[in-house]
Amino acid sequence: MTVTSDNKTERYEGNGVTDTFAFSGRVFTTSDFTVTILDRATDVEMETLLASDFTVTIINDESASITVDAGKIPASDEDILISRTLDRNQDLRLPTGTAFPAKAVEDALDKVTVLVQDVADGSDRSLKYGENVSGITDATMPAPVDDYLLAFDGTTGAIKSKALDSLEALGLDVVYTGLAADDFLAYNGTSWVNKTAAQVRTILGLGALALKNTIDSATLVTDGVLTYAKLAATSIADSAAIAAGTASKIVDAATLRSYLDASLVTPWTAYTPTFAAMGTVTNIDFAYRRVGKNMEIMGRFTTGTVTGSTASFTLPTSRTVDNTAILTTQMVGSVVNGNNVIATAAATSLNFSTTSAGAGLTAAVGTSVFSNTTTYGLICTVPIEEWS
Repeated sequence: MTVTSDNKTERYEGNGVTDTFAFSGRVFTTSDFTVTILDRATDVEMETLLASDFTVTIINDESASITVDAGKIPASDEDILISRTLDRNQDLRLPTGTAFPAKAVEDALDKVTVLVQDVADGSDRSLKYGENVSGITDATMPAPVDDYLLAFDGTTGAIKSKALDSLEALGLDVVYTGLAADDFLAYNGTSWVNKTAAQVRTILGLGALALKNTIDSATLVTDGVLTYAKLAATSIADSAAIAAGTASKIVDAATLRSYLDASLVTPWTAYTPTFAAMGTVTNIDFAYRRVGKNMEIMGRFTTGTVTGSTASFTLPTSRTVDNTAILTTQMVGSVVNGNNVIATAAATSLNFSTTSAGAGLTAAVGTSVFSNTTTYGLICTVPIEEWS
């Protein structure tokens, strides 16, 4: 038969399940194949399978299938590479006086053709001189030397090994002097030269820091995990400069947070508080928002049957009254009936007080502040510990 394809390899992605793979190309015997497992991401050869690890079934002269054993199936991150690898022998004998073996001769010619294709494939993927290059007398690669480079000698085209520090002698714009660990490469306008870290800091214009290999220990701060340089106070912008838009210094985290906290206003968010001493409360319409470090609350509700216990309602999301802003108890709002909303340090709920003499900051019972089945409204502003 004729040879109409020069294909010699097939590559398939594995999935951990598929065990049979097709080969399309001239096929001679079942021993003509090499099967390799590759890492898909790196193309590194993970394993070359033994002949006993797979089975070849020849379908016809130009196709075959390869089935790998269960323990060799390529995984989902692996590929399988099937290569036709022919021996380079001529096995056909033509004894005198025998019938002409047309099929055997044709197979032998096909094998020669395929071997030529294999050589051409290897040549096509090799480094070689172009046909327009002349005068090359020796293209033999030199023996490998650790950390050396390959270079042409510029005269005969021969390839030679060269040490890194000999590049300048080859006419390149590179000057290496006393190479040391952690050196940098910098261009001085004429050549590429090696520079120390201190020299690079000088080139970058880092001032006094250019003369130091470390920051003075007196300026270092350790937070238990990291050690870092602490800037002088005169290098840090204050929140007033940030607010005015005139900050031209570095802003530290605490200053930035303080500025953001003070200027932050969030949208109103509805919430349903838990009431005490007001019976079954209905028609609840409460909302809160953050204004800097404070929480603003507005609400409307209808009492049930009020009781003689201390009246209160909870803050949203388990927030806590800031005990650095309110040390004991303070008035923070009012109810439409003229009574007060009061807050106690570190509490998660707010109370009420009456306007009676001497009772303005004492938490009142429900029956002292509210009537049964009556609708009330309130507003208040509370400093929040989690926002301070």
